[in-house]
Amino acid sequence: MKSLLRLPMLCLAMLAGNALAADSAGEAGRSSGKPNPLNNVYFGEQHLHTTTSVDAYMQGNTKNTIEDAFNYNKGKPVKKWITGETLQRRTPYDWTAVTDHAEYMGIFGQLSDPKSPLISDDYVKAMKSGDPDKVDAAFVRLADTLTSGKPYAPFNDKKIIRSVWEKHKKAINDAYEPGKFTTLIAFEWTSMPGNQNLHRNVFFRDDQGPDMVFSAFDSDRPEDLWTYLQAQRDAGHETFSISHNGNISNSLMFEPVDSDGMPISKRYAELRAKNEVASEIIQVKSSSDTHPALSPNDEFADFELLFNGLIGTNDPTVTSRIDYGFIRHALISGLRYQEELGANPFKLGIVGGADAHTAFSINEEFNFTGPHNVFDDTPKKRIDGPVNSTGASPLALSSAGATAVWAPENTREEIFDGLQRKESYGTSGTLIRLRFFGGWGYSKNLDKDKEFVARAYKGGVPMGADLPPKPGRPRRLSLLSGLSRTRRVVILIVFKSSRAGTTEAMVEKKFMMLRGRIIASQMRKPASFHLWAIPSISRTPAIPIT
Repeated sequence: MKSLLRLPMLCLAMLAGNALAADSAGEAGRSSGKPNPLNNVYFGEQHLHTTTSVDAYMQGNTKNTIEDAFNYNKGKPVKKWITGETLQRRTPYDWTAVTDHAEYMGIFGQLSDPKSPLISDDYVKAMKSGDPDKVDAAFVRLADTLTSGKPYAPFNDKKIIRSVWEKHKKAINDAYEPGKFTTLIAFEWTSMPGNQNLHRNVFFRDDQGPDMVFSAFDSDRPEDLWTYLQAQRDAGHETFSISHNGNISNSLMFEPVDSDGMPISKRYAELRAKNEVASEIIQVKSSSDTHPALSPNDEFADFELLFNGLIGTNDPTVTSRIDYGFIRHALISGLRYQEELGANPFKLGIVGGADAHTAFSINEEFNFTGPHNVFDDTPKKRIDGPVNSTGASPLALSSAGATAVWAPENTREEIFDGLQRKESYGTSGTLIRLRFFGGWGYSKNLDKDKEFVARAYKGGVPMGADLPPKPGRPRRLSLLSGLSRTRRVVILIVFKSSRAGTTEAMVEKKFMMLRGRIIASQMRKPASFHLWAIPSISRTPAIPIT
């Protein structure tokens, strides 16, 4: 049996050194300007909304554009129009994907035309009133069109949406600076039947992308989204999707059935694994890692779980079920499906993100100005604001997560490929350099070798890869980590026990990783296993990186 080794990595609020200024071991290519076969780490954003998203506009973001999003993440000063303040990142990102909603995309851009019939629309009047209560009520009404799958016709003009999408793609390509700053063509498919979050972000490898976005009004079934993705591949556009916010999916995101309520089949598992390469483990609307009820022995299982409402409701008593809503449980379930079906529907890489609707990636806590515009654009609102149509109160929101990708160089193709092969990890916002490898034959002192990265790749596999079958002669599994300037991390390993032939027994082992590198050689006969990192310290503020 092939042992499955992948590393969805959630590094929560650990103290990092200067993440971007200097090369770490194996990263000479970052400063040399040449492709690095040993890969460099590139930090970025894979989930962000601008005024083009209909809900962002309704929340009051009428001016901050996709160009603002790219300029901000490049480190340039950008004015946040709803408050009038000018913001600037302390540490620029390497890459960004703006994922505006496909549904009603850019429709409110018509309001710049005083002759537009939308000017007199009731939604628009409520939205432009400046009254948070009226804005909230309008948002709930609009969300109802998504939950019912019945679009509001005046906002669903396909001709306008197609025109906006073409302009969107042009802005993405104009901002692309190969080797310096990468942009990806992307959009969000916003399926939310019954207010239950099944959202996926969709990404493309080329500079053309599809002629038209695929929205939840086309279909709210993930299987139909996968059909769209395959049609795009057939047309020459390599693509994949990334799910997010299983924590507020009401237990639907990783449930053991398909959209028809039938048990997961091998074909379903293969299609999902092909089309969904990763899941977003943390963002402003809390963590989708795990829950204390699912991981009672993990003292960090309650990290960032305040947001638990359903989008489009403003009732604090309406909360999401947890059974199949969290990634860690899905990873474990995937191992069982691999054994039973020969395919794993939840073979996921890990990313982090913002999901801010302001055009600002707000992972830097000292730069946090709220993700939802009129609902949380002042400190008072962020502390005392009521539950609103986003599903919770502003106090339940946090600063954004971030994604790190290991890639030979900072280009669109390489960032896409790094995400696709799952050599990525998510953090709660701090920019942490972290490598992880697994192999059957690493030498005992490999972590002290100056060429440990090259030898680690040669003798094993990195995060996201499948570990080859164990050699015939007895060997211990070795886990090698490289970590830069971080206090300490606990590596939590969950694997399926081969004892008594059971497929359900799970064993957890923790290994302490202090500054630098470690080798952990502790397991002789894991049937299959999965790894990720959690902190050994409680959340602490991010250190500004200069």
